[in-house]
Amino acid sequence: MGMLVVLETLSPTERAVFVLREVFGFDYDDTAAATERFLAAASTGDMAGLVSLLASDIAWTTDSGGKVRHCATSSWSAPSGWARS
Repeated sequence: MGMLVVLETLSPTERAVFVLREVFGFDYDDTAAATERFLAAASTGDMAGLVSLLASDIAWTTDSGGKVRHCATSSWSAPSGWARS
């Protein structure tokens, strides 16, 4: 409950930095670099820049949201059309 209160009081940028530092254990230099790269890519609409911030082994899983009968599917790479640099 206390964590939720803390997260709700922070701005989106402060929240991202807090989670990177406290949850994932990034040091301050790595947190600053990742935040700057993300904000630069997001503010310019640079999709390749955003995708380059993702881990190379991410999994994208869908389950259709319960709206249709469908088996869960997974993709182990960025969706087609997304470039990695």
